[in-house]
Amino acid sequence: MKQLGIIGLGAMGAPMAGKLQECGFQLFTTVRSAYSRQKAERMGIQVLETAGEIAERTDRILLMVSNYEQCRGCLQGTDGVLAAMKKGIIIVSSTIAPEQMRLLSEMCPEGIALLDAPVSGGVTGAEQGKLVTMAAGDSQVFEVCRDIFQAYSKKIVYVGAKLGQGQMLKAVNQMLVGIHIAAAAEAVSFSESMGIDPQVLQDTISECAGNSNMFQSRVPKLMKHDFSSRAALETMEKDSKICIDLAEKAGVPCYLTELCHDLYRKTPRSETVQEDACAVIRVYQQANGKDSNLT
Repeated sequence: MKQLGIIGLGAMGAPMAGKLQECGFQLFTTVRSAYSRQKAERMGIQVLETAGEIAERTDRILLMVSNYEQCRGCLQGTDGVLAAMKKGIIIVSSTIAPEQMRLLSEMCPEGIALLDAPVSGGVTGAEQGKLVTMAAGDSQVFEVCRDIFQAYSKKIVYVGAKLGQGQMLKAVNQMLVGIHIAAAAEAVSFSESMGIDPQVLQDTISECAGNSNMFQSRVPKLMKHDFSSRAALETMEKDSKICIDLAEKAGVPCYLTELCHDLYRKTPRSETVQEDACAVIRVYQQANGKDSNLT
């Protein structure tokens, strides 16, 4: 049986793990909360106490945590992956900055290969095994990991040998996702102010040139004031900031992304639950003097 370590069983990581199990992988993980432990055990994933213990069981580990700091935390320390792994592959599917990918690479001693392999497709894509994987790193290492990517991907793209190129392509995707979600929220707010029935809006625009995947997925949620997370508000704020920083370093403008980042940053949010990025509509509701529907 093929073995794999996976760290990060959140909204994306858990369904990805499920698809890996369907393809015959035995999985190992480590968790930080009782809730995550229960989730892993229900899925039949073996829970170990530390990331280092995972590295003692398998020579391939997939990281699907929230940010660079968590990725670094998985690798470093006496209980980290690098303390135990002598030879192996670490796949970073978290969305982080390309420069952060290179920093992780500098931590890895000889014998440990790193791939950046962020994914797109959201929770639905993960549940259906229809993600798009954007991988970069050594081509031979990429081929060794193809069976992992095939478990949850409808399309696998090898972007290039330079670490960070996968993250660069993912940044472009997130730039567009952030703009489209904000545009959908603005369209709903505008149409409501103009007296257009939201259902008429959805049914009509879905057949028009203004349609988008984000319009299709977010307008039904906005109509029901459903802000349950599919792409978290905090994630969209983080990812748009990555794009802005990359653009600034390259000396190129990204005007729309800057506007959207400002909207996400200003969005009133729940203090108790993680919410979807479509909650950005609250900025418009407040400007219009309406209840912002905080949960």
